[in-house]
Amino acid sequence: MKVFLSTQPFLSSWKRITIEHHEMIAIRNLTKTAIDVKILRKVAKEIFRKDLSVALVGQKRAQELNKIYRKKTYVPNVLSFDYGEVVLCPAKIRKDARKYGIVFEQELGRIFRHGLLHLLGYSHTKMQKFVRDSNFRV
Repeated sequence: MKVFLSTQPFLSSWKRITIEHHEMIAIRNLTKTAIDVKILRKVAKEIFRKDLSVALVGQKRAQELNKIYRKKTYVPNVLSFDYGEVVLCPAKIRKDARKYGIVFEQELGRIFRHGLLHLLGYSHTKMQKFVRDSNFRV
């Protein structure tokens, strides 16, 4: 089993960190939102066959990261980094789930798949074609 400890500057400042290690997946929940990590682990195993780190952050942190790394000012639901990390914002995902009339877990799985496809090199255009041409659901 591989353990991930990120050396990225924004991660080193995090104080309260809970890490669960499952095979080659490190999941850090830095929010107060209870997350069933089985959902994330299942989706990651289906799609991603290499080392992966997943961080769950609050809206403020997600917005800060989006501004630093993408020069965008809005709160993102997911950010993907080339070094194999996916950052999820459960509060934003929960809002989106309510907006779309679906349960939180369904939207969490969908957004996590979306982030993983970006790590695999899929642009939004390529992702739409892939989803259209396969049984895969994003």
